[in-house]
Amino acid sequence: MSLTGVTGARGQLPSRLPEFLGRVRAETDLPLAVGFGISRPEHFRAVGEVADAAVVGSAIVDLIDRSDPAERESRLKEYVEMVTGRAKSVD
Repeated sequence: MSLTGVTGARGQLPSRLPEFLGRVRAETDLPLAVGFGISRPEHFRAVGEVADAAVVGSAIVDLIDRSDPAERESRLKEYVEMVTGRAKSVD
């Protein structure tokens, strides 16, 4: 987890995340995935620099909840492309 507390989109990631992951890496050879608050392209890129995977959960659930059922698949595709840097933006 990138932070303690409840899940959901955040404005920024904790500044101590790299330090925390360094301590975790010292204890295991397993891949590290980071979640909680990952919702923007800059979060995704920052986590990619210090972890093996980024978990985007609440932002996807929120997108599904607020999308018309007929548009969910295309909006989810657009969002994933935007977060991963494969597209420019999504409303």
